[in-house]
Amino acid sequence: MDLIEYVNVLRRRWVSILTLAILGAAAGYGWASTVTPTYQASSQVFVSVNSGDTVNDLVQGSTFTQNLVQSYTRLVATPAVLAPVINDLSLETTPKKLAKSVQANTPLNTVIVEISVTDSTPSRAAEIANAIADQLPKTVTGLSPSRSGTTTSGEAVVSIRTIADATVPDFAISPNKKLRTVLGFVLGAVAGVALALTRRLLNTRVRGEGDLTAITDVPLIGAIPRWGGAETERISLIKRPHSSRSESYRRLRSNLDFVSRRGLSATSVVVTSSIPQEGKTTTAVNLAVALAELGDRVLLIDADLRRPSIARATGLEGTIGLSTVLIGKVGLTEAVQKWGDTTLDVLTSGEIPPNPLHLIDSPTMEELIVEAQVEYDFLVVDSPPLLSVVDAAVISHQCDGPLIVAAAGKTKRKELASAVESLRVAGVTPVGMVLTRADLDEGRNYNYYTSPEAERGLINMAAGRLKTVFSRRSREA
Repeated sequence: MDLIEYVNVLRRRWVSILTLAILGAAAGYGWASTVTPTYQASSQVFVSVNSGDTVNDLVQGSTFTQNLVQSYTRLVATPAVLAPVINDLSLETTPKKLAKSVQANTPLNTVIVEISVTDSTPSRAAEIANAIADQLPKTVTGLSPSRSGTTTSGEAVVSIRTIADATVPDFAISPNKKLRTVLGFVLGAVAGVALALTRRLLNTRVRGEGDLTAITDVPLIGAIPRWGGAETERISLIKRPHSSRSESYRRLRSNLDFVSRRGLSATSVVVTSSIPQEGKTTTAVNLAVALAELGDRVLLIDADLRRPSIARATGLEGTIGLSTVLIGKVGLTEAVQKWGDTTLDVLTSGEIPPNPLHLIDSPTMEELIVEAQVEYDFLVVDSPPLLSVVDAAVISHQCDGPLIVAAAGKTKRKELASAVESLRVAGVTPVGMVLTRADLDEGRNYNYYTSPEAERGLINMAAGRLKTVFSRRSREA
């Protein structure tokens, strides 16, 4: 996938991504709410040494004090200090457990010891921190040698004084509800993005035009947008002639005309697909209507003699049709039905025969196609799916070629590749591909509008096409 496709995937899945992000934020907040809050209180003590008055004595005393501070910092969390604190405050704990909630550190190049205590009760955290600050000099005095504990004047060699008492904290340091909520939101969003991209990578269905070009080199000559209406309204050129969907079929008609101009005949096309329910019949009917809009004589043939659907889609009689002609009961002219006030004729399937392929792959079918090509300007043949039966490949040999329909979100890439390969093995060159259920952008979905002047222009153009057709036939006669 390229960058644009990644963006499109995230855009289509934004609801699920946002939902997971909100759920993650809720989980983070709920997790923080279940954690017992802890508070931290800190006290500070200052360590000094009573040294001589000379510069050398002061330097030595300063160095000696900094060395002592490192030892006193380690001494804070030992039982020698914490055991008396536990006894004084009547705490129900042990020095080992209490040491886990006590931290002592010395800022760089200072003789200050910072004592921090965390506890679930703010007042108790402050009491313990102050008690440790009071106990530390007592423990130091008790550990120091008696003869070196004081100077000749009777003053203590090492002096430890509290310079900042611990106060009762107003806010808990843990848990940080805002941080955990934001973290949960971010993790939820990341999970949503990962899920969306994983589903896209694991999904082997055709999603858009890019997938078609990656699977096969058959040109895409039409893209039909999604349709949420009723089945009877899917013939949009009849029900909603000015809709964007109808314009897509007109664009398909124009592209077929371009194919013919490039030297490839496309006046008799077989509309097929790789699997059922991809929109081939709807495409065939709308394409035939679009071709007839310009005044050309068009014959729509239902060659799906296994599961015919043209009669149901058009509302015409389905008992007399292609199978009736192929077995010789009636001729082509008698079986053809006119549909509406247009130049479009329809040959339905007729009764479902017990041997559809035998009728399709017969000289009679070839003669019928040749006769229809003489009588009509365009033939549109609806045929069964390629991966179900070989009927479409057989009919394609009798016509100019197949038009393969693939449905976005339904057709699997492997199925489409197999369908195209089956045609090439049979020696058939596809005319092009049509993508149905496509997600078209806003510009391509621009609604069609026909002004009175434009309608007169279309009528004049159709009249010109009719004149050209009649002139051609007169010359042929």
